Order: sequence, then structure tokens, then C-alpha cells
Amino acid sequence: MNLLPDPPTLFGLRYRTLFQILQIINGIRYLICPDYLNHKQPIPTYISISCILIPSAISFFLALDEKSRSWEIVQNLTYFIGFVYVTLVTSCLYSLTDSNEKKSENVWDQMLYWHELFITCGMHSCAKSECLYYEKLEQYEREIEEKEEADVKSKKQRKAEERKEKEKLSKKLSKINLPTKEMMDENKGRYYQGLL
Repeated sequence: MNLLPDPPTLFGLRYRTLFQILQIINGIRYLICPDYLNHKQPIPTYISISCILIPSAISFFLALDEKSRSWEIVQNLTYFIGFVYVTLVTSCLYSLTDSNEKKSENVWDQMLYWHELFITCGMHSCAKSECLYYEKLEQYEREIEEKEEADVKSKKQRKAEERKEKEKLSKKLSKINLPTKEMMDENKGRYYQGLL
């Protein structure tokens, strides 16, 4: 019976692969959609892009690692990215009250942040599933190691017990006065004298 946990999959794809696909989709969005803040406020735009791209790049490389700790960090990064998207969505909704027509038109393009936020939620779910999988895998490996260590210890204990038993037997035998060769020779001489 195979106790090894099965990796999380969706339509035959690993969640780790889905996570990276969703990251690529979010990255493509910056190439095809205009950013309304670029017209008036370039500095906040660059800050928001940095706050999204840097954690995304870190999480992309951490997602290549097969450790639960790395996936825990990825989860925290998706929380942060989601928070940035919520902030951007809020700023977009706030800009709707502006009388500037150009800004109001472009703000609907920025509502794609909602889609990015949903994609980030999907990425978080993938990261959580992968983290749980690697936790179970590490736990399974620890159990195997503990079992092997217990087997080695039991073998050592058995050998130690056998050694102690041998020592006890040798001590008992040493206490018994067995006839020496000289004593046996003397007994033989007496026997022959008796025959004569």
C-alpha cells in the first residue's frame, strides 16, 4: 500500500504549474492594458508596479522549490500582492468621482485589477494546496526516517542484549571449578596405580 500523498492536480496539471501560468497571465496584463496613473501620477504607478512585480518574481522562483517553507512564503507574498490590488481597485473607484473625462474613461481599463485580484486569489489557493502537499510529504519522510532510526536502535539493543547474555554465561562458567589438565593427569595416575 502506497502511503505517499498524491500531488494536487486540476485537469492533469499540477497546482504549481497552474500557479506559474496565472503569474504569466497577470504579467501579460501590464503589456496590453493602459495605466491611467501614467498620465498624471507616474511615481505612484511605478511604486504599485514594483510592489506587484518584485513579490511576484520572488514567489515565481520560490515556487520552483519543493519545500513547504518556501510555499508558506509564497502564500504570504500573494497576501501582499492581493492587498496592493485592493488598494489599486479602491483608488480606481475613487477616481470615478473625478470630473476629468479622460481619467474616467481609463479607470474602466483599470477595473482589470479586479480580475487580477481574483487571479491572485487563485494563486493563493494553489500555493496553499502545494504547501499542504509538501507538509504531508515532509511528515511522511520524517516518519520513514524515525522508523529506520527505531529499527537501527532495536538492532543495536538486540546486539547489546546478546553481548550481555554472553558475558553473563562466561562469568557463570568461570565460577564453576572445572578440572584442569594436571588434575586429570593425577587422576589417571591414581587409576593406573589402583589397577596394579
